[in-house]
Amino acid sequence: MFLDALLDACLDTLKVFPFLLVTYLFMEWLEHGAGKKFERTIAKGGRVGPLIGALLGVIPQCGFSGAAATLYAGRVVTLGTLIAVFASTSDEMIPIMLSEAAPPALIGGILLVKVITGIVCGLALDFVLTKTGRLHTGLSSLKRHQGHGDNDIHELCEEEGCECSDEDSELLQPGRTDPADSDPAGSCPQPGRTDPAAGSLQPRRADPVGEGALAAHNHGHGHGHHHGIFVPALKHSVSVTIFIFVVTLGINLLAEAGLEGALASVTQDPFLSPIVMALFGLIPNCAVSVGMTQLYLEGVMSGGALVSGLTVNSGIGLIVLFRTNRDSNENLRIMAVMLAVGVLAGWVIQLVGLF
Repeated sequence: MFLDALLDACLDTLKVFPFLLVTYLFMEWLEHGAGKKFERTIAKGGRVGPLIGALLGVIPQCGFSGAAATLYAGRVVTLGTLIAVFASTSDEMIPIMLSEAAPPALIGGILLVKVITGIVCGLALDFVLTKTGRLHTGLSSLKRHQGHGDNDIHELCEEEGCECSDEDSELLQPGRTDPADSDPAGSCPQPGRTDPAAGSLQPRRADPVGEGALAAHNHGHGHGHHHGIFVPALKHSVSVTIFIFVVTLGINLLAEAGLEGALASVTQDPFLSPIVMALFGLIPNCAVSVGMTQLYLEGVMSGGALVSGLTVNSGIGLIVLFRTNRDSNENLRIMAVMLAVGVLAGWVIQLVGLF
């Protein structure tokens, strides 16, 4: 029984490896060549930040959610934008589905649902925060977010030991001519400042992301682009292939033991499965999205449960958020918001019978 399950898992896994490698080569090329442009675009999003964040987040670029978390920790983007990026990020879903030859309509449909969820929830959250006067403080209760500027990109860069290039200091909003606010040394421009009249943190329509925020993100993610794109893509493909093998072997063993039905009774329950998968989605590891996608493709998990789990799972986003954002209580509140968004999205999909 075990040998049969092992052999089937090996054969199924080896078939997908070439497709994974090609997909990750493309993703590494995309991130290597356009990563900074994506993050600079979202930093300038303003009121339409959630819309831009959701559209960019769905692009298969590993780690973009981590950069968005760094930007939020520096109060460069709003909480709605962060939630939109987190919700639309698909992590390992696209490579797995492509390698398994899933129908394009299925892949596109799931991505569309995630984008719409991110846009709607992000805009709604920013609207509520604007009405309550907390757009630039988010869910934080720390006084320093009210104007002390202790949690901005400039300080995050210093903590990470990075430096911003001169190029980044030139990306301030046109028309801003206050010489006291400029940085001739070419260090990271601060995303916010204290207005003496208003006494609150005023956002700058600037691009402080540059080298500093990206370095803070990349330190945590360890991409190692200095090796080119092939080595990172190969490592990523191997690690994901191992995860696929483990999940496939587990499913095969359950099937051989006659326990696959017991697992499906949980992962296909219309009410319970979105809650369970959303909780699993909070685990900041690519193995989670690999496992959920594989379970769905094997017919063990419902579409609503998959959407719920993938909506909550934001890759390395939560890890970077807890590392860069000092208010741990706010981070927990953001997790709760993501959990609620994911569960609701999953229930809606179950209700309408999609996927």
